[in-house]
Formats: sequence, structure tokens, C-alpha cells
Amino acid sequence: MTSAPDLRLLFSTDAANRAASFHDVIGDGLEGELDDRIPDLLVLLHSQDGASALKAAVMLTSWGHPEAFQTLERWSRQPTSAPWTSPSLVHHRHSGANEGWAMLADAIRTSRYAVERPGLESARISALRSLLSLTLTEDFDRSLATTISSIADASSRLATELETAILSLIEAGPSVEFDRPFQAALLNKELARTRPEQSRLFAQRLIDTSPSQRARRELLDTLNRES
Repeated sequence: MTSAPDLRLLFSTDAANRAASFHDVIGDGLEGELDDRIPDLLVLLHSQDGASALKAAVMLTSWGHPEAFQTLERWSRQPTSAPWTSPSLVHHRHSGANEGWAMLADAIRTSRYAVERPGLESARISALRSLLSLTLTEDFDRSLATTISSIADASSRLATELETAILSLIEAGPSVEFDRPFQAALLNKELARTRPEQSRLFAQRLIDTSPSQRARRELLDTLNRES
């Protein structure tokens, strides 16, 4: 009988075998020093233990492991299939919405510092495309837009998906779950990098709907940059 993965070792022990925070362990493994943990992390990634599956996904995505990106895309196609979504295990400080998707977006950004693995660049774009399909129902706060901004050419390669996401958010209107206009405004700043005219139209349309103050600040910043 195979023993269960040691969660303390995997998530709370650094490369020098010292107690460490989850984020410090991720940092230690970016250059491949902790690749011997990957088999156990993959077991957890595909388990029904929501907390462990999410942590494994964040860690493996940060390290640029292809199976983590494939799993992220599968979860994105069927969001309720992710074991950490029902019930939500982590919540945004402001909205109280599920923060797991934002954590995964952050992990994609962190993977820029990982040892380069075959196909990682295209995997990042594909994963971001999948996450953009969730922006109407999931709160990414700043994470998704910031990750797109951090990757060269991501805004141009994802321009069509950005337009679709922003338009859906505009047409859906405000939500009690999270600040949709703010999410639209942040994504629109990324669209402005590659399709400034369309971004300006979206920004004006959002301002006309009297969005939240957070959204208005982002929209005015976009318009001022383009003027």
C-alpha cells in the first residue's frame, strides 16, 4: 500500500529541510531543486482533497509543470469539477468570492521565473485564455490582468478573448458576488495595449454606466493614457 504524501514536507519545508511558508517553498522550487516532490504533488493535484489539490496546482503551475497547466484548463472548462470550488476554500478579502482562480492566475505569473520547460510559453497563453472564459462568474481582482501585463505579447495574443470577456462583463451589468465593472476595467487596460480604439469605446461605455469608484479610477487612467 502506497503511503499518503507528506503534506508538511511538500508545502511547508524548504530545500534545506527547514520549516518555511508555502510561498517560500514555491520560490525554492523554481529552478528545479524540489522536482523530486513532483510525483507526490501530481497525486494531490488529481485527488478530491480540495485544499491539497489547490495547493498542488498553485505549486506545480508556478514551477511550469505541463500537467498543472492541462489540469487548470480542464477545471476552467468545467469549473465545478475543481475539488476546491464546492465549497470555496479561499476567499477574496473584499468580495468574499472564491479566490482559487486568482491564485492560479498568480501562479502563471510566477512561472515566468521557473526553469524553462518545453512548451511553457504557449501553455501560459493557453491557460490565460481559459481563465478569461471565467471572468463573468469568477472574481480575479487584479491577478489575471496583472499576469497578462507581465507576459510579453500576451495582450496581443489574447486580444479577441479580452474583447469578448470585457463585452460580456459590460452587458451582464453589476453583480452582488463581485465588482464586475472593476474586473472589466482592469482587463480593458490590457486591451488598450493592442486595440486602443476598442478599449476607449469600452472605457467610455463603462463610465456611462456609473461603475464603482474603483472601476472609475482604472477607466479614467486608461482614457488619460490614450489621450
